Amino acid sequence: MDEPRRASLEDYLGARAGDRPPPRFGGVVGVVGGVLIAAAVFSILGEVSDDATRVAGAGLSIALLVAAFGAMIVRDDGPIHLAGVAAATAAVGPLVFFALFDPDGFDGATGDFTAMFFLAGGLYAAFYLLGPSRGHAIFLAGALTALLLIVIVQLASPADFDPFSALTVEPQSSDFETGDEFQFEDDFTAEEDFEFEDDFTTEEDFEFEQDFEFEQEPATQPGGGNDVGIASLVVGAAYLVAAIALGRRGMAGAATPFLAVGDIALLIGVSAVGADAGAIAGGFLAIVVGGLLVWFAAATDRRGTAWLGGLFVFGGILAIIGEITDDEPIPNAIAFLVGGAAVVAAAEAITRPRPETPETPETPPPPAPAPPPTPAPEP
Repeated sequence: MDEPRRASLEDYLGARAGDRPPPRFGGVVGVVGGVLIAAAVFSILGEVSDDATRVAGAGLSIALLVAAFGAMIVRDDGPIHLAGVAAATAAVGPLVFFALFDPDGFDGATGDFTAMFFLAGGLYAAFYLLGPSRGHAIFLAGALTALLLIVIVQLASPADFDPFSALTVEPQSSDFETGDEFQFEDDFTAEEDFEFEDDFTTEEDFEFEQDFEFEQEPATQPGGGNDVGIASLVVGAAYLVAAIALGRRGMAGAATPFLAVGDIALLIGVSAVGADAGAIAGGFLAIVVGGLLVWFAAATDRRGTAWLGGLFVFGGILAIIGEITDDEPIPNAIAFLVGGAAVVAAAEAITRPRPETPETPETPPPPAPAPPPTPAPEP
């Protein structure tokens, strides 16, 4: 007796994980309607007092989620179902914000952002795996984005999340004071009572000490753009590998979020590493990453990723040429002309079909030797 086949991940997630849904007019309009409903709900917060905004925001977010899942339960597919998906996606961010953000205790530390992204990613992952929202790619994309943001937050320096950290104010003494000693009298006249003495010097009588100090970059802060860039490249590459694996299993729908978020991670990584390494090194990195994206997209029939990879290559070439020519118009024009011709020639050489080698006719094997004659029987 054959053993029953164990349910696979594809069977559990359903058809949504297997195929990319085709664009439908009703579905797109339903998504737009769901986003508008979410916007209407949160617009009500403008009429709520500041003291009750946090409680009201969390309550409205939960109410919107309940309504969204109700719509998904009532309809398994179609505009109403997709409107619920859109509303549920939009409700997670405000719910996390109002649930965890405390104006009195929020200091912008790494743990605060990590907690927010962790809760948002957990909710999106639960929506993707459970209930009537199971298998919708948008929820998986939300979970993958939250994971990417957690990695970035862990490696970025605290100054990246505090826009005022570069300005430090140090209270110091000053020779210029205001108060009772600096007063205008009623009989003040510009000619008689306000006179500049010959020995007035700005260094002795009117001094500002260095109370404001602008730091170009936090020298003692750990982390930074380079660490974030390298980590983003690693995460993006891992997401693309997962997309390839899922695509080979016939799960194109589940592979799409890995591919989309992976493209974003690679874009962040190339930008951060390029800004730290310089225009030429960053340009070559963009060309390499873009070429790999184009190759991957051509192998898996992903048009959006193919065009994004082409933009990577174009941006890398642009950065290198601009650095070499110092953005001078005539050298730029010559470099663009030569570079464009070289790229077209390389593309033609890569895509040109190879001439087929004519098949050499096979030489027929020699005939088998005739068997020896059978001797005649003796009389």
